[in-house]
Amino acid sequence: MKRLLITRPVHDHITNYFHAYSEEIIQTAQTKGWTVEQAKATRKEIHSRLEAHTPALIVFNGHGNEETIEGEKNQIIADMDSAHLFQNTFVFVRACSCLKRLGPKAIEKGCKAFIGYKGKFALPRIHKYEAIPLQDPAAEPVMNVSNVVPIQLLNGHTAMDSVNASHAAATKQILRLAASKEEYDMEALKYVIYNDDMLDLEGKCDAKAN
Repeated sequence: MKRLLITRPVHDHITNYFHAYSEEIIQTAQTKGWTVEQAKATRKEIHSRLEAHTPALIVFNGHGNEETIEGEKNQIIADMDSAHLFQNTFVFVRACSCLKRLGPKAIEKGCKAFIGYKGKFALPRIHKYEAIPLQDPAAEPVMNVSNVVPIQLLNGHTAMDSVNASHAAATKQILRLAASKEEYDMEALKYVIYNDDMLDLEGKCDAKAN
């Protein structure tokens, strides 16, 4: 049975939004018959799980930079020295800049494909919705476009097709938001455009998470 390993740390506003919007990813995986492992986002826990077995797909939510992925309370859970743990698996990272250097290093160490952002992942938030992120009208289009990648992978699509599907979703949102008169849509528009430009992949374009 295919395994999804997903991290959902919650320690600030950004990770709270990532945590909430990851529920759709988990529900999709369960509907498609995947085994879902929701791992505590600590270095010890992640390394232990990856050393024990290789999941078909890993989805990381959190903060990061060009060389690291962060988990609970910004603890570094993956870096250039641990990139070998991604051997023979497929990785999607929703965090800033990880594709820039960690992505190529993971591919060098045998990762099938690594999808993420080559710059910052930017997320607009409306203060009054921070306790109920799924109702935040500024964040919703940004997060929904981002979710397209792992959902497409869970549905059996290739790395390139999944990235392209997210680009297509972004284009649809851009056209809608640009024509909208709603209060927060122009703010969301800037972020959808920016994140879409940052999304890319390293590794095999035809790789699948299976």
